[in-house]
Amino acid sequence: MAQNGFRLSIPNPPAASGYTLSWTNLSYSVNNVKILKNLNGILSPGSVTAVIGASGSGKSSFLDVLAGRISPTLTSGQVTINGGTEIKMKQASRYCEQDDALLTSLTVYESLMYSAHFNLPSDTTLSKKKEIVDDLLQEFGLESVKRTVIGGPLRKGCSGGQIRRVSVASQVIGLRNGILYLDEPSSGLDSVAANAMITCLVTLAQKQNATVIVTIHQPSSETFDLFTHCLTLGNGSTVYLGPRDGAITYFDRIGYPIPLRCNPCDFYLKLTSTDFDANKDEGRARLESLITKFSQSPEHVAINDDIKNNPISTSQKSASLQTNGFLQTTKYLVSRTFLNATKNPLAYWIRVAMYVALAVLMGTTWIDMGLNQSAAQDRMAGLFFAVAFLSFMSVAGIPAFLEERVVFIRENANNLYTVESYLLSNLLVSIPFIFIITIAFSSISYFLMGLQPSGEKFCIFVAFLFFALMIAEAQTVMISVAVHIFVAALAITAFTNGLWMIVQGFFVQKKNIPAFWKNSFHQVDFQKYAYELLITNEMSGLTFNCEDDGCACVIPSVAGDSNCTFTGEDVLHYFESGDVSYTDWLLIMAGIFIFFKAMTYILLKIQTRKNAY
Repeated sequence: MAQNGFRLSIPNPPAASGYTLSWTNLSYSVNNVKILKNLNGILSPGSVTAVIGASGSGKSSFLDVLAGRISPTLTSGQVTINGGTEIKMKQASRYCEQDDALLTSLTVYESLMYSAHFNLPSDTTLSKKKEIVDDLLQEFGLESVKRTVIGGPLRKGCSGGQIRRVSVASQVIGLRNGILYLDEPSSGLDSVAANAMITCLVTLAQKQNATVIVTIHQPSSETFDLFTHCLTLGNGSTVYLGPRDGAITYFDRIGYPIPLRCNPCDFYLKLTSTDFDANKDEGRARLESLITKFSQSPEHVAINDDIKNNPISTSQKSASLQTNGFLQTTKYLVSRTFLNATKNPLAYWIRVAMYVALAVLMGTTWIDMGLNQSAAQDRMAGLFFAVAFLSFMSVAGIPAFLEERVVFIRENANNLYTVESYLLSNLLVSIPFIFIITIAFSSISYFLMGLQPSGEKFCIFVAFLFFALMIAEAQTVMISVAVHIFVAALAITAFTNGLWMIVQGFFVQKKNIPAFWKNSFHQVDFQKYAYELLITNEMSGLTFNCEDDGCACVIPSVAGDSNCTFTGEDVLHYFESGDVSYTDWLLIMAGIFIFFKAMTYILLKIQTRKNAY
């Protein structure tokens, strides 16, 4: 990472810009346990604040509450921006969480370029975006891996530290005179990389008039000295808040001078930690004394005075970090999702390979079916298997979708785009890939199996199967949104597809299905409608003979013919599928598809609702 010569070329903010962040009597409780206790503070634009404290002191919770990531029902007190509440935190801030959320198939450069597309104003030229990304790559020490994929389970890519730097850099792009929260940004970094990263953040805060708040765990002395301010937490209370270089004087004044050659941050952590004290009561008493002393200190009085005297900035009431419009963000989402789908084998390509192999297997098993009596049942079995198994294997896309969902939740929380943009892009990208899957399977299996050699019937076969797979995909996405744990989503999707197979009407004829199942799940089984459309398309116009069985036709002829034949229509009538209406069945399937998409939308809106706090 570059140590000096910082030249980050993010567009300059307006002259009168920047957010003053303040919080008053801020508390946070879970199950009657107070995590944060009556915190007060104020931070001005251009400041970079280190939030330190022992494990369990409330550092991450403090960031979550400030950033509006916690339900207001669990918090009390007030957080204001520029002295008022008109500006929503989501519109004024960016949050880089402790766990990285990046698309593993994209390269470092691609990840940052798409972050630039989403974060920068729509009038920013492509050349300017590239310049910004190139600067970030240099300053964050990522130039040598710009063409390296992030990496995941199937493909090794960047190291953990490099991925962490990409995550932070992607949030820096969007910071224009706003508030930036970073939860443990130096996690996984060596001291040199951590120092360079904080240097970047300090320069950014000064250049962009931004307010930067960082939780950090045991920084080196050199890194800690880069911060302008320090907030020390102990058991959810403020032990110190003020200029970083004023902390030494403050603790010395209250009787805790820093030993020579001691890292100040390590000293503050030791003061506020009670977990490893031999005498627990003595440790707790020391911490309570530190909290009380700060609450009665001139520093705390000055903070409260600053909060009271912080005027509401009328010029900033309606200000916010700019976001692109619906069409613009959807365009970038479609582009990124398509690129990820083409590069991630788990998205669709593994299914293409499976379906091609299955098509060959089916085609060579049901090869060149004739028109004898047994061929009627064989055709129905083949079409059932095509619908059921292809729908079932939509579970193969769960890992890729769950990865995308995590990225969406993070980016939606940062106000980059909406649920509507995300779902629309997901749908638009899935269409060509599902069509490729359908064509790959159909063009092999259809003709090997000896189905009707008609161009019209083949196209209808492809269309009906494509629609069934689109519904299966929509169902899988819905379940993955509802249950975003891979094993659970896989199990529930497999169970659901198994249910549709059982009540479809192939294993058990419709007339023999118990009333409860027939009047409920059977009626909303998309596999049933797809299967009946396929067998109607295939059976119509065929005539089967029973000569090999001594004219003992299993399927009775509706017309009462006794010439050792029966028609495909007779088969449909016998299996209670003679009343199939292409229009009605397709409309029902469309309704099922819309239902799955609507449920996905509702679930995502519920899951992202906390982002609107």
